[in-house]
Amino acid sequence: MMGSRAGSVRFVLIVGLVVIALAGATVPVSAETTTRPATSKADYYLDFLQPPAGAQTGAGITAETYNLMGPSVQVAVVDEEGHVVTSCSATITLSILNNPGGGTLGGITTVKAVNGVATFASLSIDAHGLGYTLQATSPEIAPATSPPFDIVDVGEICGPGPCSGSTATETTGVQVDAISGESGDLLSLSLGVQTLECPGYEASSDVVTFGVSGSDRTKTVTITVDKSVVNKRPNKGAAHFQVCYASPNPFTQRDGTPAPLVGGAYTGLLPDCDNQPPVPPCVLSRHKKSGDAVVAFLAPAGDPTGRT
Repeated sequence: MMGSRAGSVRFVLIVGLVVIALAGATVPVSAETTTRPATSKADYYLDFLQPPAGAQTGAGITAETYNLMGPSVQVAVVDEEGHVVTSCSATITLSILNNPGGGTLGGITTVKAVNGVATFASLSIDAHGLGYTLQATSPEIAPATSPPFDIVDVGEICGPGPCSGSTATETTGVQVDAISGESGDLLSLSLGVQTLECPGYEASSDVVTFGVSGSDRTKTVTITVDKSVVNKRPNKGAAHFQVCYASPNPFTQRDGTPAPLVGGAYTGLLPDCDNQPPVPPCVLSRHKKSGDAVVAFLAPAGDPTGRT
């Protein structure tokens, strides 16, 4: 059925699913340049002038989130005052420091500085994960560590109006639809980068991590659980599939009680969307399609706003 293929919010379809959120962008910074030489390499430091930003799995990493044509990652040799040492032509190497996804850094990772700046134009990471960092090193020069960035299954730069993305594994499919927003909003979507549990229930889907950053957008999230998983459940009806949800913002659970704070996020089963109009977060619908279980729910604008 399906092929394999960024505060935070997470969700799990019980008997069912799990969903989580992420989003974020890295803004490049610049440094002042100088031609003044330092007395020795011991006086030099490395600095990410244009740090790596979020990217899709296996795609090019630039200094602008999800933009393959964005400015390249750059590392400079600077002196104690933070000025670029333009007389330096040191060889600089990048490697993964924090490796949440067990990924491998691809592309040209060792570059000789030109006028004190090394430009890395072909970087990629082959496994999704939240919070990767890169380390820049060069002999006899103090190393530098990049700000954290995410590698996701789907990363989209939205235009004005609706924005959507989808991905799937062998057992779980997910589609995120943002109703409205501004050009430049960022949609992120991954399966299986985090874990999520709701007490007393067993999850059937992979964890879905998603988010839409930028302007406020209400999101409809549709999760499909393959019939091969559904048929293993004692209760195969669509009504038995619930959504386990985690959010940085308080919400009311399915049983009418406030969701408890668990590990820094409010976590619990979502109620149905009984109000007209519906008040997110809530479950919109449940049904079966060709034996698959399909559950859709609403995530409010601004929720999620990050990740846990």
